This record gives sequence, C-alpha cells and structure tokens, in this order.
Amino acid sequence: ENAQFYYSRGLANERMAKDSLAFELFKKTHKYDQFHQNVLYKLSKESLRNNDYQQALAYTAMGLGKNENNVSLLSITAQTYSAMAVFYEAIPHYEKIIKLGQGNEFIHTKLAYAYYKDGKKDKAIEQYKMALVYEPGNSSTHFLLGKLYANTQDFKQSEAHLLMAIEIKDQPLDAEYFSLALTYKYLEDYKKAFDYFQKTLKENPDHIRALYERAVAGDNYFKDFDTKINYYQAFWDKYYSEDPHYLAREMLYLTKTRISDLKEKKHLAAEKISEENEKDQLKDSLAEADASDISEQKK
Repeated sequence: ENAQFYYSRGLANERMAKDSLAFELFKKTHKYDQFHQNVLYKLSKESLRNNDYQQALAYTAMGLGKNENNVSLLSITAQTYSAMAVFYEAIPHYEKIIKLGQGNEFIHTKLAYAYYKDGKKDKAIEQYKMALVYEPGNSSTHFLLGKLYANTQDFKQSEAHLLMAIEIKDQPLDAEYFSLALTYKYLEDYKKAFDYFQKTLKENPDHIRALYERAVAGDNYFKDFDTKINYYQAFWDKYYSEDPHYLAREMLYLTKTRISDLKEKKHLAAEKISEENEKDQLKDSLAEADASDISEQKK
C-alpha cells in the first residue's frame, strides 16, 4: 500500500515536471517494493539517462527476475548494453522484444546497429529493412542502409537508398551526397561521383575529404592535365600549412605526389607531341625535296 502511494505521488510530480522530486518518490516506492515493475522501469531509465549503466542494469535485473517478459525492462537493458558498446549482450534482448511481438521502428533500428557493430552486416541490413516497414519515409534509415550496402559491395542497392534519403530529407545533405558520391566512385562512374562531390561541397565547403575526393574523381574523368592538376591544387591551397588539420595530412601527401606525377606526365606528353610534330615537319620537308627533285629531272 505504501509503495503504491509513493508511486502515485511520483507520477503526479512527474506530470508537473518536478523530475527530481518524482525520482525521490520512485526510490521510496522501490524501498517498500523492490520488484515494483513500473518503478523499476522509471529508475532504470533515469539511471541510463545519467550514464549510470551498472545501476540501470541492476534495476532491470530485479524486474526481469520477477517478469522475464517485461518489454520495457528488456528495452532498457538492451539500450544500456548498447550505450556501453557491449553489443553482443544487447542483441538477445532486442531479439526477445521482437519475438514477443513488440517490435517497432525504434527496436529494429537499434538491433540493426547492434548487429552492424557486432560484425553481422547481413542481419543489420535485414533489420534496417524491417524498420522501413514501420516508417518507409525515414531518410536516416535509408541513409544507413545505403552506407551498409556500399560496405557490402552492393553499390546498386546503395545508390537506390542514398537517392531515396536525399529525396526525402529537406535538411543539409552533405553526408548523403558524400556517401552517394563514394558509391559512384566505387562503380567507376566518375562523372556522377564528381558531380555529387561538388554537391557535397556546396552544402559543406569545409568537408575535407570531399574536396580531395573531387580531385580524384576529376583525375579519372577529365582528360586535360591542367584541369586535373587544378582540382588537386585547390585542395592543396586550402589545407596546406605548417601544421595542417590531422584529417588532411595523408591526403596532402597524396595530393603533392599526384600533382608532381601529373606535371611529369604533362611534360612527357608535350615532348611526345613536339617530337611527332618534328617528324611530321621532316616528312613534309622530305616530300617537298622529292617533289622538287622530280620536277628538276623532268626539266
């Protein structure tokens, strides 16, 4: 009786946004009834919110010891293990929620991510697809699926989901554009890759890798040496310094090497053209001389 009294008071204070007082009343409820399912959910949820993971797990273990099918406590347990990055422990609890018929977009998305982090990419894809059954217009899920498909070398599916994410989303799209550009790069469609790296930079001009990858795509797409060099030079000019951004360091080295390589190739190509022109001029001169000799002989 006392436990329910304090729990009811706690709910009333929670509705009035008096969270600290509500939490104290929930703790009093727990003192009178250690296995009060609803209060254990409230306490474990608050512990998770405060990153007190061991306490959260202690509360959920008490409740699940009495009712192993309490979906709310299973969810907090799974979310706590996910927050701790112990994904192999989180997975069975998410799976049990689904088995109990309580799956939803949130649970399938959480399970998908846990599978992905646990190295089970195919299962992660299936769960993200299940999440889309509940919310087909979720651009974030399409984006994550697109990245996962690219990660598994299924670039056509990657393209489809990334394009869908872009179509749905009306906020900044640099991440989606960048992932789609990488997909086109791996498909060796360098024109589209270049265009989407350009779009990435329009959304976010300070996207370091996009500026470098644009140069790589341009290098593969354009024929003119100066055009190729100019895109690499744009990256070099923006990010080279005595102490460059740590994300740009390796790309700066690759850029410097490639600029030098392209200049050498440009020089060699120019020499080859010059030699061919000289040969053509020599042929023309010889032909003129032969014609002149023939003319003199006829005279």
